[in-house]
Amino acid sequence: MGSGVGGVRPGGRYENAFNDKLEKTMVRQEVVQPPTDMKVGPRSTTAFLSDGRIHPVRTRGFSAHGSTTKATQTEGTHTLVLDKVIHNYGGGLDLASGVYTVSVPGFYALTLSAHLESASNVANGSSVSVFKNDLDLVTRGYFGGQTTGSLSIFGELFLNIGDRLEARIKSNGAHMSKFFFSSRLMVATNVPLPLSQILVLLLMVLKRVYVETGVSHFKKPQKNRVRGASSRFPRSGAAPPPSRCAHTRKL
Repeated sequence: MGSGVGGVRPGGRYENAFNDKLEKTMVRQEVVQPPTDMKVGPRSTTAFLSDGRIHPVRTRGFSAHGSTTKATQTEGTHTLVLDKVIHNYGGGLDLASGVYTVSVPGFYALTLSAHLESASNVANGSSVSVFKNDLDLVTRGYFGGQTTGSLSIFGELFLNIGDRLEARIKSNGAHMSKFFFSSRLMVATNVPLPLSQILVLLLMVLKRVYVETGVSHFKKPQKNRVRGASSRFPRSGAAPPPSRCAHTRKL
């Protein structure tokens, strides 16, 4: 006989029943686990249950950093493509299209700077804009005509899984203008766990306590009573009643 409740060893049929209740209570959520080559960024920790044990799942923030090493022609409007990518942790940045697809939700810090080398044929109002899911975020920098110079765009925005971010250059019909760009995008904070996942983690902790101690938190434990025991006996600590044995007769 083990030390579990009712003489049943912890980890036996009671644990299986607990697992059944836990699986019915859990809300199925897709866990996006980043590749193992990521080095930087904040962590967020969740957990999953397997073989009666809680295993943590660690994720790191995604980031991308790159620049152009050659002049970019800006006839018409097109998406900025960085030809020199310094790092692309998580693979969110599409090197061919220049579009960044979000895999980890959170608040992202964005910086984009540009230097204009030649403005001899740049039309007034030439601009660089940041788009989220084809929506202009009004984070825009302008170049005036007949001048050289630089611009910088800074911003912090919330991105969810599947959101697409890109920078678009609009030249207003200018030709032969030359831009050099540098861009950086890094997640600042991860979103907090939803209430459903917090409840799941709490159930996991209670399950772990039950496996180790045999004490269930789902129902009030009942006191074991000895069959046939009389309630007339006094409580512990009181003197027992006098014996009613018959006196020995004298000869």
